[in-house]
Amino acid sequence: MKHFIFLKICSILINYVYVIKGDNNKLISKNGIIDKTKKMIKYPKQKNKGVESIMRNDIAVCVQNDMKYNLILTSNGFNNTSYRSQKIEKLFKDIAKDKKILLILNATKEGSNYNSREDVKNNFINIGAKTVDSIEVNKENVKKILEYDVVYAIGGDVACLLDDMHDSNFKKYLLIFLKKGIFIGESAGSIVLGENVKWYFDINRGTKPKYDKILKSWEGMNLTNYNVFPHINAKPHMIEKITTYEKEHNMKITQLEDGDFILVYIN
Repeated sequence: MKHFIFLKICSILINYVYVIKGDNNKLISKNGIIDKTKKMIKYPKQKNKGVESIMRNDIAVCVQNDMKYNLILTSNGFNNTSYRSQKIEKLFKDIAKDKKILLILNATKEGSNYNSREDVKNNFINIGAKTVDSIEVNKENVKKILEYDVVYAIGGDVACLLDDMHDSNFKKYLLIFLKKGIFIGESAGSIVLGENVKWYFDINRGTKPKYDKILKSWEGMNLTNYNVFPHINAKPHMIEKITTYEKEHNMKITQLEDGDFILVYIN
């Protein structure tokens, strides 16, 4: 009876219901009941803007028909500094082949992430991207994102990236871009897509100088309710601190390992 009811729901929702299964093909969870008033899917314990799916390295997502997505939240994205899963390699290849790619460099103005610029560019070229260009976005050039199929924000300094996004009115043009393109966030590029980033600085404050900054505004792009904490596989010592912060502030923080990604559809 339960299986009949679930199949009935699938037949009604078509593109919006999907099942997460493990490698042993055992059903792990069933996600998704449409909230027609808000045009989004309700998930257990968390409401999300748009249609969202999280994929870990050992989990395959089976979609009822074709799932739409125009935001991809990642931990290490197409960076060469750490492990990339085969699933994310395939995803990027499917997205980028014969497409025009634009890299957003604002988070990489200094520090170790600066060296990632060429790596990410070459990785997209190697999987068949038509062109791969890059900019540090500002008021004068922000409209340029509308000329591309895929925009990819390289990770690095959250403060630099978010301040520049606010200064350039990036969200206005990103919402226009998402009507036909796909935005990929790597690390900091994923964090800024949430409602705010203060929680991230609170948790990391004192660990590196870049986390001791006071931003012009803590408000993020507010395109998803996911609060992404990337690279958790390299920072297991932070798990207890994250859990404590969640309880004290009544919020959910999504811990991503390198190789993980979340697919989001913004209407």
